[in-house]
This record gives sequence, structure tokens and C-alpha cells, in this order.
Amino acid sequence: MTNTPVTRQSIWDTFNIRVTSFAPHCNNTLKGYVTVEIEGLDLEISNIGIHKKGSQEWITLPAIPQIKDDGSRNWFQTMEFCDKRDLRTFGDKVLKAYKMFNNPHLSMVIAEDKSVSESGEDTRVSKQYYPQDDLDN
Repeated sequence: MTNTPVTRQSIWDTFNIRVTSFAPHCNNTLKGYVTVEIEGLDLEISNIGIHKKGSQEWITLPAIPQIKDDGSRNWFQTMEFCDKRDLRTFGDKVLKAYKMFNNPHLSMVIAEDKSVSESGEDTRVSKQYYPQDDLDN
């Protein structure tokens, strides 16, 4: 019997992330907040920020404000990943799920992009391309 090594990517591949709600809130790069369900873990995470600036898209994890004495705010994340690679993978999956939530009839074109991981090894990354106006609303 051959043991298949468990990799970060293979672990993430076992989880399906589905957006269950979106609350629009436009402020600078912020477009709104999603709630996601991570099927396989039976976990729901609310208040994930969806951001876009030009062609760049990213998420922010849930955070709460703390008001300082001068009235300004500091934001403190209520959860975080120990490894930033996991945050990037999670963010990519959330953005993909958000786009599908916004347009369930979206026709997808899958392309493979050869990338280099932080450890220097070549990896194959699936990228999804969508019509330009998906997140422009």
C-alpha cells in the first residue's frame, strides 16, 4: 500500500466553500461582506470583507473595531491563519465562491498557470477568468 503525502493544497481541495449571503457596503476598496459555509467542516464564517481595486481582488477576515482615545479606529481580526499561504488559498476560494454567488450562470474558462511556490518548487495553479464587470457593481 502506497502512502500519498498530505500537502496543504490536498487538504484545501477537500473543502468546498460556498457563499450563503452578501451584504453590500461600498467604502474605498471594500465592496461588501460575505458569509461563507465551509462544507466538510460544517463551519460558517460571517463578515468576510470583499475588496477590489483595479484588477486586484482580495478578502479580509472578520474584524472588530476598537475606538482609540482620539476617536480613530483600530481593527482587530477575530480569526487568522497561522500560515499566510492558507490565507491566500482561502481567499482565492472565497472570491471564486463570491463570483458564483453573484452570477450562478457564469460561464467559466479554466486555465492553468505555472507558478513558483514560496519554497521554490513549481506548482500548478488553477485560475478562473470571469467577465470584467463581475465585481464592478
